[in-house]
Amino acid sequence: MVQIRIQAYAHRLGVKIKQSTNPRVIKAYERRIAEAEHHKLVALESASHATSPPIPFESLIKLSLKYLSAPKALWDSWILGLRRLVLKLTFSGHIYSTKRAVLNSLN
Repeated sequence: MVQIRIQAYAHRLGVKIKQSTNPRVIKAYERRIAEAEHHKLVALESASHATSPPIPFESLIKLSLKYLSAPKALWDSWILGLRRLVLKLTFSGHIYSTKRAVLNSLN
């Protein structure tokens, strides 16, 4: 999508270059076209990085199955991040805490 917009912008600038007779204006349009091409390359580079998953799918499945097989082991580890993960995966709604108990909202 971004690449199409940049190509259209460069095409419009190319038309303006053909219509212009001032060398300074032509040079400014050529500089804008070069900047647009640079932005296009940056967009292509970032798009190629965005498509590759940072964590392999197999390891995510293994982690999920490990949780499903023994959630109590994660809870007993006393690591706060793992306890939060257990609560988030166990209860679908928002969790409210009070001094006496942890309640799951039914909304």
